[in-house]
Amino acid sequence: DYNRVPFICGPKLQTTISKLIQSIQNAITIAQNKDIMNGYHSLNKTSLERLEESVSLLKDLLQLENSKNIYWVDFLDAKGNFVQLSYTPKKIDNLTAQLLSKLDTGVVLTSATLTTGNDNYQYYANSVGLDNIVGKSVLKEFPIESPYDYENNALLYCPSDITNPNNHEEYLRDLIQRIRELLEITDGRSLILFTSKQDMNYVYEQINSLDLDIPLLVQKEGTSNKKLKEIFEQDISSCLFATGTFYEGIDIKGPSLSSVIIARLPFPIVDPVIEDKASTYKDGFQNVYLPEMLLKLKQGTGRLIRSSTDKGIVSILDSRFLEYDEKYEHMLTASLPFTNITSELDDVKKFVNEKLR
Repeated sequence: DYNRVPFICGPKLQTTISKLIQSIQNAITIAQNKDIMNGYHSLNKTSLERLEESVSLLKDLLQLENSKNIYWVDFLDAKGNFVQLSYTPKKIDNLTAQLLSKLDTGVVLTSATLTTGNDNYQYYANSVGLDNIVGKSVLKEFPIESPYDYENNALLYCPSDITNPNNHEEYLRDLIQRIRELLEITDGRSLILFTSKQDMNYVYEQINSLDLDIPLLVQKEGTSNKKLKEIFEQDISSCLFATGTFYEGIDIKGPSLSSVIIARLPFPIVDPVIEDKASTYKDGFQNVYLPEMLLKLKQGTGRLIRSSTDKGIVSILDSRFLEYDEKYEHMLTASLPFTNITSELDDVKKFVNEKLR
């Protein structure tokens, strides 16, 4: 499901890159000589700067172990015929700190997902280098509680009887059964979020074969997410199976979205950027992977209550949620706004009968 892979520079590729560097340097020299000899600009200043930057990057690419940047390859098609080489600086926090230090104006950083558990901003502050800003004070955080009535209008359902996702086959079996039960309880009206397109398509096909008399929609490559959202919103009983982009930025008020089902905790996929970030800590899981997951989880659960009149249920169908919450001193539940939490399906039925019918 994820096309980003680490860049590996073998001997043949090193030779090719070296030849490319030499060709670009020759082009720069020729352009500069023409400027001197003929009195005109064959390449403007911006173009020359881009060529020089390309040379610098390619030279950095040849020394991956000591490079300034993280490089990776994205496969742009299923067969791997087209690839794109991308990079990002390793010390992004230092760069952002330098930029913020040079600003003459104040800066306000605001988002619903800047904190992890207990309104802790430290992970975000570290990520963007707020602690390294020079020459000006950084005012501390101002957490603002949600204006919505989660106590009366929302329920968080976290079952403990679903197989651990590491046992993938049995987990999918349990997942399909529980999603079916939840859809029948809520009469559809659900956004079902996945971290894996393959799992999403499989579960969708299995649920679709059950003939539940509930309109089912699924996110597909090439289809308009905007159009899919409109169909889901207009057909109140419909259910939408989705990944990635639907974890954030989707704003649907009213009964069309009365249930958010999160199939699996949204831990980030192991890629070169996350791997490098985690490598700077003794415990990369607790210091990077867990906070990243919590921020994504907050985005996903935040799709439910979008107005003061919204009501509904968030279901996290990953038994590890309760395990991690206990292990990390309720960090997970503290990061979410829910006050009513249950692991019993009967409580879900009771909430639906009292609040959603």
